[in-house]
Amino acid sequence: MVNQNVLCSTTWVHCYEEDSSGNEVYRPITADIPLSRRPREQLDFQRGGTATLRVPSADDRLISHAVRWQSGATGDADLQILEVSAQRLVIASRATGQFQPG
Repeated sequence: MVNQNVLCSTTWVHCYEEDSSGNEVYRPITADIPLSRRPREQLDFQRGGTATLRVPSADDRLISHAVRWQSGATGDADLQILEVSAQRLVIASRATGQFQPG
């Protein structure tokens, strides 16, 4: 079961350098995250299974998408939460999943 207090307490920033096969790693926006030439994706979670995913557009501005999340590696939500702590969030890779922002 996901600790929603931790999950919903911050904006999470994609640290693609830490991704592994099938997993994406996010850190709190307040963490010491290396600079990147491309804008980093951001996630804001709300209780009850909804979230806002912000992804870079062609001109590098972040565009918001409403998505659904759930705990566990299977299901039909856009984001599958695999692990969450105060310093690290791991989701199943969307590259192999159903949701691809357009």
